[in-house]
Amino acid sequence: MTSTTMRGHCNCKRINITIADKPPSELNTAVCHCRNCHRQGGSIIMLLATDDVVIEGEIKAYVDHDTDSGQPVTRYFCDNCGTPVISTTPVYEGKRIVKMNLFDDFPAPQVEIFTRSRRSYPAPIEGALVTFPGNAEAPAQS
Repeated sequence: MTSTTMRGHCNCKRINITIADKPPSELNTAVCHCRNCHRQGGSIIMLLATDDVVIEGEIKAYVDHDTDSGQPVTRYFCDNCGTPVISTTPVYEGKRIVKMNLFDDFPAPQVEIFTRSRRSYPAPIEGALVTFPGNAEAPAQS
């Protein structure tokens, strides 16, 4: 079975993150529908053993006590650009919740959690105006 190493970074590239060689079957992503993950700007996550995640650069921490689980979640982010990097919680001792938006590519989510907080529009919005379909395109004109 082929293993995959994933590398990502924050917006300013001061934080680099590597997920150790893992077989694709162990790279299960999830969508977290809790409001705090949405507020933080990244709800696609992957739960991994602490030793499987290498973080280079200085990260800051915020302990979030107002969570859907009722347990504290420590949310780590780049101390320069504010990009969310990982979270930890006593619920998953020895694990890191990695924010998948750090990576240019990642497996499609296979799990959804905290679905009671799911927004009513998780699928693409039919008929919605798409103003930036590509990387450096100008907004569409009406």
